[in-house]
This record gives sequence, structure tokens and C-alpha cells, in this order.
Amino acid sequence: MMLHEWYRERRDERRREMEANLRAAEEARVAAEEARVTAEQAKLASEEAKVTAEEAALASEEANAHLRQHLAAWNAWNQRRLRALANGEPFDEPSPNGTERH
Repeated sequence: MMLHEWYRERRDERRREMEANLRAAEEARVAAEEARVTAEQAKLASEEAKVTAEEAALASEEANAHLRQHLAAWNAWNQRRLRALANGEPFDEPSPNGTERH
């Protein structure tokens, strides 16, 4: 083998190594970009879940407030009914849900 052939082979080998390194770097860059996009999607999903949880908590609070009001109305109605019964007075007030009279 002549010296110029050795240099040519060495140059070609270095070019192949450089091209392989460039391909690996590009693959790493693409993988990093995909990871970044996935992280952004996970962040958005997390924010959406947080909003959904906040909305559910608000709906639960509203339902609890409604139930407390309903219970208070029934308790007040029952107290009036028991007071009328204890006093021997007639009680014809409809129940809070309006379905029955006592």
C-alpha cells in the first residue's frame, strides 16, 4: 500500500466517523425535542386536571351549601310542626319539598 492510499483511507475513515457522530447528535437533538414536547403536553394535561379538580371542588361546595339549606328548611319545618303538635294546633303547612301535609 502506498502512502497516499493510506492517507486517503484514513481520511475516509475520519469522514465516516464524523458523519456517524453527526447522525448521533441529530438523533439526540430529535429525542430531546420529543422529550420537550412530551413534557409540555404533560404540563398542559396537569393544568387541565387542576382546573377540572377546582371545578369539581366548587361544584361540591355548591352542592353541600344546597344540601345544608335544604336540611335547614326541613329542620325549621319540623320544629314548627312539632311546636304546633305540642300546642294542639292544626298544622297544614306543606313540607319543604311540597309533597305532603301533616
